[in-house]
Amino acid sequence: MNPFSLIDYRDEFYLKTFRRWNVVNNLSRNAKFKGGVPLHKAALVDFLLCNPPLLQRILVHFGRAEPSLNLEELLYQNNLEFGGAQDIGDFCQTCVLLISEKYLEFRKIDGEILLIGSEDKLSLDNYLSQRWEKEIDLLQPLLGKSLNILSNAVLGRF
Repeated sequence: MNPFSLIDYRDEFYLKTFRRWNVVNNLSRNAKFKGGVPLHKAALVDFLLCNPPLLQRILVHFGRAEPSLNLEELLYQNNLEFGGAQDIGDFCQTCVLLISEKYLEFRKIDGEILLIGSEDKLSLDNYLSQRWEKEIDLLQPLLGKSLNILSNAVLGRF
């Protein structure tokens, strides 16, 4: 802590921006999303990466992981009860920034916005980036399901 009791949120901004770019870029490498990743699905993946207990719950529900005792559930408060899973406004703002800087592209097909990852590889070789890539790989087979099914699974309405 600095002597003025100020918190610098710029680090969080850069981390969030990199995570969201990483989500779209990793999903774009999947053959299913060669034409683009639907905005709502990319935002849902980003939300799940930020909420590990919910990610674990959805992976267990769909048979992609085994249930385990997770101490983060006792310590970590998610924003699910505040509608965090459906709120994509902040995700969209980050995507607009990434599109304006040419790190992402977008298309609109039949009223749906699709995000396309860039060919540039910005990834940093660190633990957090590697963990996100593994979690995205676990989620990719589930993204073929409708958004309603995925949202209901996140909300616990199995």
